[in-house]
Amino acid sequence: PVSLAANLAVVPLASLLLGLGAIAGIAGTVSPGAVAAVAPAFAWPAAAGRWLVLALGEAPWGHFWLPSPPALWTAALLGALLLLVKRPLLASLSLALLAAWAGVFFARSAPDEMRATFLDVGQGASCVLEFPDGDAWVVDCGASARSDPGERVASPYLWTRRRRTIDTLLLTHADADHISGAESLISRFSVRRLVVTRPFRADPRAAGVLRAAERNRIPVQSVRSGDILRTRSGIEVPVLGPPADTPGWSANDTSIILRVEAKGLSLLLTGDAERRAVKAFLLNPVRAEVLQVPHHGGASSRSLELPTAVRPLYGVITAREWFPSPDVEADYRALGIPVERTHAKGAISFVGGGDRWRVERFIP
Repeated sequence: PVSLAANLAVVPLASLLLGLGAIAGIAGTVSPGAVAAVAPAFAWPAAAGRWLVLALGEAPWGHFWLPSPPALWTAALLGALLLLVKRPLLASLSLALLAAWAGVFFARSAPDEMRATFLDVGQGASCVLEFPDGDAWVVDCGASARSDPGERVASPYLWTRRRRTIDTLLLTHADADHISGAESLISRFSVRRLVVTRPFRADPRAAGVLRAAERNRIPVQSVRSGDILRTRSGIEVPVLGPPADTPGWSANDTSIILRVEAKGLSLLLTGDAERRAVKAFLLNPVRAEVLQVPHHGGASSRSLELPTAVRPLYGVITAREWFPSPDVEADYRALGIPVERTHAKGAISFVGGGDRWRVERFIP
């Protein structure tokens, strides 16, 4: 939206830079030392152009993000534009039809299914929950690598699902491998609420995310065990951890634990819960068909009692291949529970549509 204003300011600066470049080229043919004399003149127009582009890009409504349209739509658009020269009437009709097609493409209807997708973010975690009423939640978005999983993985996935709004962004705790991509999501999507814990709000590592939420006027809700979150249509998602009182607990143990159930599919999301959190959960355990193995399958969260109590049909580990403890995976195998791993299969989706549900893997 601000491209016109940006062009009015930046094009003259770019023209000035081209002119200075031509002068420098001519001067170089006369004397190499002359180029060094001209070079400082490049600095201020280049710096001014960069500052203008960055400033205008950060302006309200300076830019917005949209999912990529289908390749066929793009090809048809190019064809219609070429027709404008020789057949303007036919081209205009084609463009009108393409606009209507785009409206249908970008509009979303409720899918009438429950879909939980564990994304392959590397050594980290991110799970996208798509409820049958159309709500979209993102539970965690982070990775230990320097690349931004919000920009690199979660955003493209949400766009392929034709999502422009995140109804709930829930961050289980403040470790970087769970929140490093959250700010990118906040900048790219309309986020309706941010759900965290009290320990999260007090953690200095969460400051950037909380500032981004405040800047974008996103309401922040703190939860604890016993609370119930709801989708816009009222589907209940109980919070099973952490307890209200967690003195001396590690950040991992204060992870939010959720049980999600809709359309015949139930999941238990555990964040990085370690032994204290698992012990507290086991005081009142619940069943779930899909269990996110706590702390990426790490040894610090090993508990044979957890899968025994939850009795899942599948376990899920989101991690690089070197992180999960062989002992943890052996525990699940001993109980006859297959474990899906994102590093081996890519994104893994569990989809419930009523009496039956299925597993979809990016790599079969």
